[in-house]
Amino acid sequence: MIRWWTVFLMVVPLILQGCSDKPQGNDWLSTYSSKGYVIVKGDPAKGAIVRLFPMAPQAGAKSPVIPTGTVNEDGLFELTSYRTGDGAPEGDYWVTVEWPDPTMNATKGGMPEDPPDRLLGRFSDPRRSKLKAHISPQDNLLEDISLD
Repeated sequence: MIRWWTVFLMVVPLILQGCSDKPQGNDWLSTYSSKGYVIVKGDPAKGAIVRLFPMAPQAGAKSPVIPTGTVNEDGLFELTSYRTGDGAPEGDYWVTVEWPDPTMNATKGGMPEDPPDRLLGRFSDPRRSKLKAHISPQDNLLEDISLD
């Protein structure tokens, strides 16, 4: 018969491993706080989604890390790579911006479609983006993204 403390000793290491900041093998890249503003025609682009696509392969990453942030009511976004608000790895990035219009949520075949981009896809393709960002190993306040 298994005693309760035997089960405890088997389960606790698994729980502690799950609470770790980094996955086993320590293959996460270091990240640095990264924030910025998105303004469209002079107003904050609340709800816009900002993504950073690395310009070059990221040493130590098994797959590209694409930091993402959502713009708040003040126009501010904070990037997330692994955990909420942890920032972005050091490097140069192409920046994309999509601004979904939640009032235009259509359905097709019973499944809701993504809302249309208020920016009409002009800034959503990293291969055509002219928007750039550089992340340094420090707290980063990115250059304002001002779109018309």
